[in-house]
Amino acid sequence: MKILNCILDNRFGGPHRRSYGVAQRLRNYDIETVFLFGQKTKEAVPIDGFEYFLMKHIQCVRRRNPIFNLLMFFCLLPYNILRIRKIIRSNAIDVVHVDGSMNIVPALAAAFNRTPIVWHYNDDMPALLKKVFRPLTAILADKIIIQGKKIGEQYLKHNTKFWNKMAFVYPGVDTNEFNADIFGSREKKRVRAEFDVPQGYYLVGTIGNISSFKGHSYFIKSAKKIKDEIKDVKFLIVGSKLDTASAYWNKLQELVSELGLEDDVIFTGFRSDIPEILSALDVFVLSSVREACPNVVLEAMAMRVPIVATDVGAVSEQVINGQTGILVQARNSTAIANAVLAYLRKPKEEIEEMLSKAQKRIDSTFSLSKITEQQKGIYEALL
Repeated sequence: MKILNCILDNRFGGPHRRSYGVAQRLRNYDIETVFLFGQKTKEAVPIDGFEYFLMKHIQCVRRRNPIFNLLMFFCLLPYNILRIRKIIRSNAIDVVHVDGSMNIVPALAAAFNRTPIVWHYNDDMPALLKKVFRPLTAILADKIIIQGKKIGEQYLKHNTKFWNKMAFVYPGVDTNEFNADIFGSREKKRVRAEFDVPQGYYLVGTIGNISSFKGHSYFIKSAKKIKDEIKDVKFLIVGSKLDTASAYWNKLQELVSELGLEDDVIFTGFRSDIPEILSALDVFVLSSVREACPNVVLEAMAMRVPIVATDVGAVSEQVINGQTGILVQARNSTAIANAVLAYLRKPKEEIEEMLSKAQKRIDSTFSLSKITEQQKGIYEALL
């Protein structure tokens, strides 16, 4: 079997790590994956060992130069559809796996080719766009993967055709790569030394490309409140500066300066060593205002890092509040700060108990091997 996995963005993030990990494991079942990425930047995609294609202007709605982008999208639409159809035929693709709620072009190409479509609905969109894209998804897709029951019930149950095509598949985490037992004090010291974190300081971090959806401004505001209580603490913001969110980046720099945190908040840019970064943290924070079921939460759980996360999307299906982490209200920097401070003041035994429960939950529900088997079953059922 051959799968064409289509992701709208070539900037590496959670969907790429998940898809790459699943693709590696699918090879154990003689299922090969070819990737197609929407080309938003010139940077290379770190996908080793798999064939992939890059294609410009396959996303119709973008915040940067929206009118120009929309014109280019429609001008190139026939060409891009023909090109994807050629990729499907020349690679003998059996199933097209569309990743992202607005990834319409590969779906149209697959429909013209009469190739089965699995649509991975791992994000959300503004209300106006839902009226256009959800009916199209319901018509074109043979199966729709939703990353959490809460998401399905909250947003989609009113659309009967959509609901009847749903399959609930959580994202998975590679417990071979994200394994706390193989990252010890050496990796922790290396990361802290790289960012000049003094010995004895706490390190609190968040991971996600710089976007308003990730709520970095609330993380920074919470950093100020934490710093007022505990002086020996630094804050790490891991993620790429996006060309499409330059105004938000500038806003964050101004906020850091206003709060006097220039020496305390560290922007790392893109990092490929996420397990090592997580191993160096005392607390991981997800400050997002919008999410589906973020991979990074599972990665932090697998790495046995205490978690504070906003209760958005299906995060509450990942983190059991008070047992495997702490959930807080979104857009509330005070709540984030109080939860982080609670961790830093907890007895070590209580934290270890929570981390142990979190790791067991990863093994039972969110291991990449289990998710791969579910995805394999969906492909086989379609064929």
